Amino acid sequence: MNDFEFIINPRSGVLRNYGPLSEQMKTLCGKAGRSCVIHVTERAGHAGEIAARARQAGSKCVVVAGGDGTINDAARSLANSGVTLGVIPSGSGNGFARELGMALDPSKALEQVLSGRTVNIDTGSINGELFFNMAGIGLDERIGRAFNHFGKHAVRGQWPYFLLGIKELLLYSPPEIELCVAGQRHKFRPLVIAFANGRQHGGGALISPGAKLDDGLLHITVVEYQSLPYILTYLPKLFSGQIESVPFVKTFTAAEAEIFSPAPLTYHVDGEERGPAKAPFSVKILPNSLRVIVPAGGSPSLSAG
Repeated sequence: MNDFEFIINPRSGVLRNYGPLSEQMKTLCGKAGRSCVIHVTERAGHAGEIAARARQAGSKCVVVAGGDGTINDAARSLANSGVTLGVIPSGSGNGFARELGMALDPSKALEQVLSGRTVNIDTGSINGELFFNMAGIGLDERIGRAFNHFGKHAVRGQWPYFLLGIKELLLYSPPEIELCVAGQRHKFRPLVIAFANGRQHGGGALISPGAKLDDGLLHITVVEYQSLPYILTYLPKLFSGQIESVPFVKTFTAAEAEIFSPAPLTYHVDGEERGPAKAPFSVKILPNSLRVIVPAGGSPSLSAG
């Protein structure tokens, strides 16, 4: 049984040269008198397999160094298990890590993990798949799909993500979708439907600024389809936490919702594409279902701070 099981994704952002971080993990754990094992992922889905083995072996904490997709992969194996998840961000958006309050520098985030405190947060479920920060239907899924392909061949970052967003927006023709919340049905041709546990996609884009990771609620933001110039006019509000004041944005809070569509839908789970899936399917929140480490000073997306 180990105190910490570290999982490093060597294909994630700044961790392509993960040697120094690996040595720091060993050094800091040794100084603290804590046992650790370091794993390096070799393929898609490997982080989930490692986390599942760590859980079965009785390890206390699994710490993932990677992007939101790698974190999701491991966290699915830890939900409702009592094993704690730690996060060292190294992806492009790092939405979940930002919501936990983790430093974006991996070395500093490691120090926060070792000195932090443990809290319980909610998780979400969309069409039976767990998400921990954000799931969605629409343009963000298309951008994520294009970005995941693009990132294998070019530099990753927020600027390429923005350019891909413009391209996808010009090409996107959204289907009509029916959203059922609290017994009420709403019809939209949505540019985006975001189902949020945390506040942001990543990079500071606050799609659901009122969301808290531990409030037991699903925060739903619907951005209705508009022309590109009109959307760009309101884009600054996405980064200033004022998206709810945009006239073509609708917001809802609920423990669960249903999605109806005559055509199969693609969607994303913490930035990773899924589907197409036949509707209807449900989205819901699962309260207090994951233990995580946050910095000793707290998190911006927790009810208690």
